[in-house]
Amino acid sequence: MFKALCLASLSLTLFIATESLTAAEEKRNDKSDKYLINFKQTPDLKLLEETQGVSDIDAYSEISVVSANLTPEALKSLTNNTLIETIEIDATISIIPFQSISSNTLLSDAETTAEQMIPWGVADIGADKAHMQGITGKGVKIGILDSGIDYKHKDLRISGGISFVDGKSDYMDDNGHGTFVTGIIASLNNNYGLIGVAPDADIYAIKVVNFLGNGSYSSLIKGIEWAVKQDLDVINISLEGTEESKALRKAVDHAIKNGTMVVASSGNSGYNSKGNVAYPAAYEKAFAVGATDQEHQLASFSNVGKQLDIVAPGQDIISIFADDYVTSGGTSMATAHVTGSIALMRSMFPEMKDKEIEKYVEKSALRLGDTFKYGRGLIQVDKALELASRHK
Repeated sequence: MFKALCLASLSLTLFIATESLTAAEEKRNDKSDKYLINFKQTPDLKLLEETQGVSDIDAYSEISVVSANLTPEALKSLTNNTLIETIEIDATISIIPFQSISSNTLLSDAETTAEQMIPWGVADIGADKAHMQGITGKGVKIGILDSGIDYKHKDLRISGGISFVDGKSDYMDDNGHGTFVTGIIASLNNNYGLIGVAPDADIYAIKVVNFLGNGSYSSLIKGIEWAVKQDLDVINISLEGTEESKALRKAVDHAIKNGTMVVASSGNSGYNSKGNVAYPAAYEKAFAVGATDQEHQLASFSNVGKQLDIVAPGQDIISIFADDYVTSGGTSMATAHVTGSIALMRSMFPEMKDKEIEKYVEKSALRLGDTFKYGRGLIQVDKALELASRHK
């Protein structure tokens, strides 16, 4: 009898253990991660809908990409499908962090006009000279793909926007990075605060990262797609990713093809002899920007590489932060100077092709040395405008 009871107890224990293992395995198989699915042609949504373990399908038909949550079994099932080119994890995109932040409300080397400052970076690239000629970015539409923008700030005028952050329908900035970048590009010429590179440009907030400064490649792709649909002239991406992505590359190529220039930060990891330009700046068709200081030396944090196109002021830069004006640094700030400069060029030459604008910007840049570190040199937008005028 005792032996029978022991056997029964053992059988029950094994049964429970087996059931627990089976449940755990099923739970693992039910766990899903978000992926970007690159189709060879038009996405087959029916295929995805009929595949077990696929959920939250979102199609970007213009670039033949779909984002979706996939269980391991669904991923395995779709990987070898002949309609699909590649499947990649939906990687993280992040703001390029402030290198430093100071609460100084005035810079000793900033020129002042009445109560309004001309920041050293604006003067260093010749934007103040363009303003004297009445070239202020009027009529040019700029998209800021970032943490949103403080659209209530009295030194900014925002034309519209959208949020692609889960749970956030409002594009108000809840981090500060997007507003800081926007202040460099387009602070108003209103005898208050400071003046931006392109103070009369039309600014659109495209919120793609959350209050912590993190987002996904899929949210960035949505933002780029929206910018193209809104016929924006140029988009500023002061964000960085570390993962190569065919889907993100296709989104950048799609923007360029449709007349929306993509200006992106090289990243803040510092010098690397092998090159370390971040994504999406590393893509061939993006305009990749590094940072310099007031002595025209490469900023210590600025990433380098053969993909680098241009450099711009990025250290000790003053702009808007909350209710104050503060100084900070990063390739994000350098990128903003270039985006504003592109807007000045576009406002002066509305019919000029993007490739031509890039050509004049690069040809007129101040040569600083090794292209691996400085690209074609320090942007000089007044010289670019002059050069383009002579050839029109």
